Amino acid sequence: MFRKAIRTLGVASILTTAAGLANPASATLTVTSQGAALGFSLTTFVSGFPFSGLGPIGLAVETNGNVLVNSVGDSSNYVFANTDNQVFADHIGAGVGGISCCGAYATSNGYTWGSQNGVLVRFNADGSIGATFNNISTSNGLWTNSVNGHLLGDNPGIIDIDVSDPNAPVATFVPGAVGGDGITVSPDGKTVYNTGITGYDIATGTIVYGPHFVSGADGMGIISSSNALNGNIVVNTNFGQLILLDPTGANPDIVIADSGSRGDYTTPDPNGTLLITQSDSIMRLSCGRDCGIGTSPPPTGAPEPITLSLFGAGLAGVGAMRRRRKIA
Repeated sequence: MFRKAIRTLGVASILTTAAGLANPASATLTVTSQGAALGFSLTTFVSGFPFSGLGPIGLAVETNGNVLVNSVGDSSNYVFANTDNQVFADHIGAGVGGISCCGAYATSNGYTWGSQNGVLVRFNADGSIGATFNNISTSNGLWTNSVNGHLLGDNPGIIDIDVSDPNAPVATFVPGAVGGDGITVSPDGKTVYNTGITGYDIATGTIVYGPHFVSGADGMGIISSSNALNGNIVVNTNFGQLILLDPTGANPDIVIADSGSRGDYTTPDPNGTLLITQSDSIMRLSCGRDCGIGTSPPPTGAPEPITLSLFGAGLAGVGAMRRRRKIA
């Protein structure tokens, strides 16, 4: 909870940080020209959440297709239909109160899971708690390994939770891995990432990426695509930006969206989009046809014409932005 409320600010990112802190809770996250050139687009999923320093936090697409969201502003879980351009009042049912901040949610084996008071819980479809597992300590980050259905959670190390028996989950540690808010897992099921940003081999704990610093890094999603974006990491930040990382190190970080409010967790939609929290809303990020974020690409037809030349155009924009800052 304290890690969710307070972030250490990097000197190298002071301009980004200052801009993010100035954004009001209702600021709208907007795709940059570099992001658009790479094929990214944003739509509004739900707006108008209660805000008391934090808004929507934990969220996951349930097995029935609805989306379960934790609203910190009124300590409640709400269910929404999985369609865009909704407002908070469109939630299904009355909502379930008494749900505390600030765990991420993830869906596996027919249920949505999260944490309450530092331990693993299993939710019912309406957002009420169906079971509590006091023997498994977890908080903050949570993500589903789409290959084996295990949950990867913050302990504050990283634990691998086998939920094949939903009444008796079993947790083991990823050796030497450090936890964090924005835990995510690669689509091939082999690598777990924290907000460091560091990637660990799930089987051995070996570091295979990073650490790589992004100011205010929180929720993430890994792109799976037939184009040049494959394997890149999208990072939702506390300072109103989405940052694209190239894990090969061949390209610098790119701001693909900015002018938003406080970003926290993300969750993948099976349709290949990524749901992204903001201070009082949830946005939906898409990366084009034959491109999925946080999941395997959906079968949507021919690939979008996102090529390395367009990736270069995005980098050129970043260079121009840096030159303008230097002149200023």
